[in-house]
Amino acid sequence: MQSTISHPTYGIITYEEGFWTGKKTILFDGVPLQKVNKTTYILPADPSDPESAPVTFTVKGNMVGGVTMTDGIETITLSQKASTSDYVLGILPGVLFFLFILQGAIGGAIAGMMSVGGIMLMKSRPSMKQKLLISLGASAVIVAIGVVLIIAAVMNMLA
Repeated sequence: MQSTISHPTYGIITYEEGFWTGKKTILFDGVPLQKVNKTTYILPADPSDPESAPVTFTVKGNMVGGVTMTDGIETITLSQKASTSDYVLGILPGVLFFLFILQGAIGGAIAGMMSVGGIMLMKSRPSMKQKLLISLGASAVIVAIGVVLIIAAVMNMLA
């Protein structure tokens, strides 16, 4: 997932976080920050300005729960946290998949991945109408497949 904001002091800030790896990359006007450890990043001093000094940032959070970055003075929000409606609409297709398609450990794992992906998708959509259409559409497809599988199982038992 990627999020871009405009900041009056630091310019265009781009935050990227890998879905599978969780690897974080932060760019200020296209220049990557140097990673010191899991939560600390450094913006190097500007070579054209002799009075500039490196700036250390502390990054907290993730794309679902929201990401903030602080330089010790100012806190910059890189990504808003997911709302309650994002959680509900994102998790609904995963729960229905688990209930109607595939139960057990494998079904639970797939449903969990679907739920996290759904939350991130809901968070990226700007309007509630889009969120509802996506969630209800995916849910309808899953329920339809589940009903077909149930009918096939019953027909198999009767044969």
